[in-house]
Amino acid sequence: MGADDQCSFCTVMFAVPAMIGLARAGDLDRARRYREIADASSQLWNGTAWQAAFDEAKAHLARAEGDAAAERLAARAARAFDRSGQPLDAARCRALADELAAEAALLP
Repeated sequence: MGADDQCSFCTVMFAVPAMIGLARAGDLDRARRYREIADASSQLWNGTAWQAAFDEAKAHLARAEGDAAAERLAARAARAFDRSGQPLDAARCRALADELAAEAALLP
């Protein structure tokens, strides 16, 4: 996207998956930059599934940073997706929360 090709509402549609992909690839600085963009845009969509999607992305970033909040964020995303009537997204986030719980159980 070009600098002038932005919509403050629509950027969440790119920023959330970019944040997830960058976090999973280990590019945490760029993931954090997209977190700021996603945060600003998702606030414009109050009461929608975009907050759930942003929580899911934050869970991926927290996981990459070794932050114990990752499981809580994934579970919160699942609940928000449930409330938004998006059961497949909710199931994906529950699976992520379960995976994070299993990882945490292996830590000393």
